[in-house]
Amino acid sequence: MNITDKPLLFYKKPLLEVQDIYTQRRFSDVLKAGSCISVSDKVQRIFFEHGFQGAQFIPLLVNNNGTHDGYAFMHKIATYDLLDPITSEADGFCVDENIYTHIITLYLDKARFKTTNIEHDIFMCSTYCSEFICNERVKKALEDANVTGIEFEPVEFSS
Repeated sequence: MNITDKPLLFYKKPLLEVQDIYTQRRFSDVLKAGSCISVSDKVQRIFFEHGFQGAQFIPLLVNNNGTHDGYAFMHKIATYDLLDPITSEADGFCVDENIYTHIITLYLDKARFKTTNIEHDIFMCSTYCSEFICNERVKKALEDANVTGIEFEPVEFSS
């Protein structure tokens, strides 16, 4: 489902299969299965209440010891060409999709970042679509709400 940065439409809720059943823990607010990031109603509410832009939420069902409603696939609709592929040690370039499939560490090109008008609160690099990048407002709102299942790392810039 993560093949485009255009809004998606489904006529039936997609089903996310979670193979491991953790009976000792409840679901976290953010689930990651492969490159698919799914978020709880709590996270969606935070985005809507604050008016954060850059992601589309597609309702889905999560199958883990029963079917659970209330989650949504977090689909990227905002991308910017900011990846520094050399410093990030990017490889596995897929010509058809114009993306790298693997990097060692995500580094943004500082010069491109400074000259790009970033209009969204959350986005992905257009040439590496595996990690969301968010602004401090999103980070603070999610941390203040004690959202589980997410870890923030500072953005690294190449020189």
